[in-house]
Amino acid sequence: DWNGLMIAALAKAAKAFGDEGYERAARRAADNLLGTLRGADGRLLKRSRHGEAGLPAHLEDYAFAIWGLVDLYEATFEVGYLAAAVELTDATLRHFHDPRGGGFFHTADDGEELLVRSKDVYDGAIPSGNSAMALNLLRLGRMLSRPAWETIGLQTIEAFSGGMKRGYSQFSLMMTAVDFALGKGQEIVLAGSLKEVAPMAARVRKQFRPHTVLLHRPTVGAEGILALAPVLKSNVAVGGKATAYVCEGFACTAPTTDVGSL
Repeated sequence: DWNGLMIAALAKAAKAFGDEGYERAARRAADNLLGTLRGADGRLLKRSRHGEAGLPAHLEDYAFAIWGLVDLYEATFEVGYLAAAVELTDATLRHFHDPRGGGFFHTADDGEELLVRSKDVYDGAIPSGNSAMALNLLRLGRMLSRPAWETIGLQTIEAFSGGMKRGYSQFSLMMTAVDFALGKGQEIVLAGSLKEVAPMAARVRKQFRPHTVLLHRPTVGAEGILALAPVLKSNVAVGGKATAYVCEGFACTAPTTDVGSL
């Protein structure tokens, strides 16, 4: 679980400060996680030592890895990290989600047989997997135009709303998910090559915009992002220049090629 949290922290620092050192560290951590802590079936493993990985991962491991990978995508526009986040989200929904009671179990449905499969939502020094997954699903649902994922994120919040009403301070990350869901969210799509969109991306990344998601639609080699988010097909560079689309619910304002207008 610490791997995912550190990737998220390093990626956020890379975005805020434009620091290549933080970005490199985040990439190394993510590549190590995806390269050594995933089994042949794509599922996460709990620990690695001397190159040997083992033990089935728990909800927090998945939730924090997804969190870090989404932040790293926004910091680098490397679509492979976003694709990995989607794959791990699919696995989390398949093996941990409780469609009847809402929320997510701590252990997978095919893991060690227990008398009770528990759910945890307490956000202490380390946030809970349920809170992280609620926020992950809301962010990815908005980024990729997947309303079904946003619905599950909202249902996760609702599943624990009784406890939240009794004491908000114990649910800091879950309240962040609530804020994201209720806030005036925007999707910002930058179209053009990585080099061309860099000034626009830097301007957006340096601002604290907790309700905004950021996407890159390259002019060449867009197959990867379009496979994840077909809705971006029409977000193209205008006149061969880097172009920004500012959208709400993927209803976009007129595109602009000017950083100041963005």
